[in-house]
Amino acid sequence: MNSRIYKLAALCFPLAVVLSFAPSVLSEDKVKEIEAVTLETTPVVDNKSWQVGERLTYDMNYLGSKVGVSSLAVKDAGLIKGRPAIEIQSAMQGKWFFFKINSQTTSLTDQASLFSWKYSKSEHYGKKKPKSEFTVFDHEKGEFQRTSNEKTHNVEKFKPYIPDVMGVIYWVRTQDLKPNTTITLDVVDGRRDYTMKIKIHEPESVTSAVGTYECLKVEPVLYYRDGREKKKGKMVLWMTNDSRHIPIKMKTSLPFGSIIGTLKTATGTRPVVEKG
Repeated sequence: MNSRIYKLAALCFPLAVVLSFAPSVLSEDKVKEIEAVTLETTPVVDNKSWQVGERLTYDMNYLGSKVGVSSLAVKDAGLIKGRPAIEIQSAMQGKWFFFKINSQTTSLTDQASLFSWKYSKSEHYGKKKPKSEFTVFDHEKGEFQRTSNEKTHNVEKFKPYIPDVMGVIYWVRTQDLKPNTTITLDVVDGRRDYTMKIKIHEPESVTSAVGTYECLKVEPVLYYRDGREKKKGKMVLWMTNDSRHIPIKMKTSLPFGSIIGTLKTATGTRPVVEKG
């Protein structure tokens, strides 16, 4: 197995496999959208699905063999510009024979509206030199700037007040997910923004270490600004068909086979809210 597969394995759960590395330029329509949005007009998300203190862990398997353990956690992050914020953190530790994986991705997110303030990640694979980068989003200006391995890159424009590619999973969990529907929204990573279309499929029964659940099959698909579909690193998630929408299972396509993560433990979760 080569290092590229390990890197995909380490990043597969927080949707970081959808990252791309090319710069891009905003269209006139996109600039007008940016100018029309303000902090005061961002909608407040009705969250009955998760809470600060929730922690989920997953066994990660590739070609039938365990390659590591991944975790997702929500922590309090104090105030950012006077607004309550949360830290969404994903980490993976693993090993394939003598090749070690250590990866962490963090999203500083507005707690009320779930847009991203900062997106960062660090990676260490085998004997390679550790890498790290972070991106800070200035929503008032509609700009972001990335710093990687102490190198600061050019300022880029983006549509503000949108989630990043890791925080979006928590945004999706708060939605009223219905089979055979599609949700469309904008998301951003540390390098560009995308349109994401999230297809909700019929429920399936999924078994994990924490039990067997009826789960909605959720398939996020990314599109570049020119409308092209981003096909690399496609992911499918199975979320509980209740108010919490806990991801029980996820599957990420690789060049050879797929990485599959299955829920191992769940602590600090919210109780189920019955539909009225």
